[in-house]
Amino acid sequence: MYAHADVFGFCSAELSRAAMEADPLNIRFCPYRIFTFQENAEGPVVIGYDSLPNDGVMQDVQKLLDSLARAAVGMD
Repeated sequence: MYAHADVFGFCSAELSRAAMEADPLNIRFCPYRIFTFQENAEGPVVIGYDSLPNDGVMQDVQKLLDSLARAAVGMD
């Protein structure tokens, strides 16, 4: 199915604590994940992450994920 694929999970202690204090159910998003895959050896490498809820705390996490993904592909 894929030539290469990975999912990288991690937590930011500061953001995670803020997220859980805002709503204990935010634990369902931990660890935060960035995925990469390449369908075939000649194809492009795709990098991405799941969209998170559109509230203040989780949007801070979304911004972190976006920043990491952009840095990985040289857009930062």
